[in-house]
Amino acid sequence: MRAASAAELCAPGNATPARAAEAVARLLHPHFVKEEEYALPPLGLLRQLSEGKVTPEMKDVVAMTDKLRAELPQMLEEHNAVLAALKKWLRRHEGKARLSISASLRH
Repeated sequence: MRAASAAELCAPGNATPARAAEAVARLLHPHFVKEEEYALPPLGLLRQLSEGKVTPEMKDVVAMTDKLRAELPQMLEEHNAVLAALKKWLRRHEGKARLSISASLRH
C-alpha cells in the first residue's frame, strides 16, 4: 500500500466507520491477494509437518516460502501503513466513530 493510498482512508468521504472499512478493504485487496498466493498456503502444511508427514508435493511450497521471504519486508510495511492510517482516521473521527458504531449496535 502506497502512502498516497493510505491518505485515501482519511479522505473526507470516509468519515464514517463503514466508509473507512470500505477504503481499507480496497487498499488491502492487493495485499490480501499476495497473502493468499504465497503466504497462507505454506501455513496449511504446518500440521502435517509437525506430525512428521512429508510428501513430494510439498516441494512446490519452497518457491512460495522463497517469495514470502523476499516480499516480507514490503508486506510488513503495508501492514504498518494501514495501521498508521487507521490510527490517524481514529484520531480524526474518534467521537463521530463511537456515535456511529453505537447507533449501529442498537439497531
